[in-house]
Amino acid sequence: RILGKFGARLAQLRTRADARIDLWGGKDSEFCRLEITARNKEILESAVALCEELNQTLQNAFQEFLAEVSGGQAAPSNKTREEACAGGNTATADAGERPRQGVRKKLLKLKRASPRFDIGKQLCGCSRENLTHIEDQTGARLKVIPATETSNCILEVSGPNEECIAEAVPLAKDLISTVWSRYERWFAKTAAK
Repeated sequence: RILGKFGARLAQLRTRADARIDLWGGKDSEFCRLEITARNKEILESAVALCEELNQTLQNAFQEFLAEVSGGQAAPSNKTREEACAGGNTATADAGERPRQGVRKKLLKLKRASPRFDIGKQLCGCSRENLTHIEDQTGARLKVIPATETSNCILEVSGPNEECIAEAVPLAKDLISTVWSRYERWFAKTAAK
């Protein structure tokens, strides 16, 4: 229900909030968690408010559903936000890059490439479309760690469990292979000039 058909509701929420909103859990566990990453505190607070609004809408719909299936008996009232936070049933707002408990990571290191090609930008695609495609298919989160003078570019794949990572890594490797082939063609043309 949070995602909507083909993830439409979550995509709309991301657009309205102008923030990164990831959904963790909810498949094999009773609870799911929304993680929000924003450029600044104002955007973060706005995104949290939108997520809380969505959460309240979903809770109300669930209460109505419970009332229907229980023959009109009202379901127990919703927890307060403080009670939900204490129980782990809430959206999590994270403005920084703090490590998240229970998240697994796999680092895919790329070969050294010319900085003029900007391999990180090529991996992301226009508006992160390449990464978002893999994220939407697998539930994993992808992040490009740019190259520095002493280290190569890295594509970080993270997720709530090993299955999620195992599903995303082959797709990420295919993306890397495609971008690397594009780089080799670009490099050959550039060297020929």
